[in-house]
Amino acid sequence: MRPRTPLPTPPALAKQLAQFRDAGIASLVGTDAFADLYGGNISALSVPVFDASGAMVPALTAIGAADKLDISDGGPLVTQLRQCAATLSQRLADLQPATATGALPAAN
Repeated sequence: MRPRTPLPTPPALAKQLAQFRDAGIASLVGTDAFADLYGGNISALSVPVFDASGAMVPALTAIGAADKLDISDGGPLVTQLRQCAATLSQRLADLQPATATGALPAAN
């Protein structure tokens, strides 16, 4: 079994998170850190979805073999993930605030 990739230091992690926030997308390019799970090098993309308050709720993520997943900026996968996340964020922003019981109001 391979040794695990060390975790980044807190300053390095803060810098990386700031870069992801600025770009609006997180990417992992051609890593073998998860080879035990995926059987080889992988690449991954993740884009945030925001609720009505602007808080990130889920993220949309694509993971695939590094040699088969096109993660180029402006490529079809990145474009579609961004569009889908924007659509979901807009739909969540359009929802009325939750009622006192925590249930969402009925759709009109």
